[in-house]
Amino acid sequence: MATQGKSKSEPKWLTKVPPADLKRSRGHHVIDFAEALCKITKDSVAGNSGESLVFRDWQKDLTQRLFAVKSDKSLRHRTALIGLPRKNGKSAWLATLVLEHLVFGPSGGEIILAPLTGSRRKSFSIL
Repeated sequence: MATQGKSKSEPKWLTKVPPADLKRSRGHHVIDFAEALCKITKDSVAGNSGESLVFRDWQKDLTQRLFAVKSDKSLRHRTALIGLPRKNGKSAWLATLVLEHLVFGPSGGEIILAPLTGSRRKSFSIL
């Protein structure tokens, strides 16, 4: 079962995650990394160029769920499908996931960006 989002700029549906797994989530590490070290590189809906990146509430919630950890210390989700309309903060959010994983993440990870239409698929491998 999934919970329903509240506004147009956040995901409409989120997969439920057990509270204990959310408590063990390493999502707060990703959020802290992004907000402490990442800057906005061009004026956008995220803010003005040069400002520190600050995640929106839905980005924080999604990050916590995405990095939820089971009792055996493995990630609850091995694969995630995230679909949002244009100009809602996906690119900056995903860029910080890639950067954080490059520095602190497990080796062998991969993030694939695929548009709904067209052939502009991008793939980022985490070595």
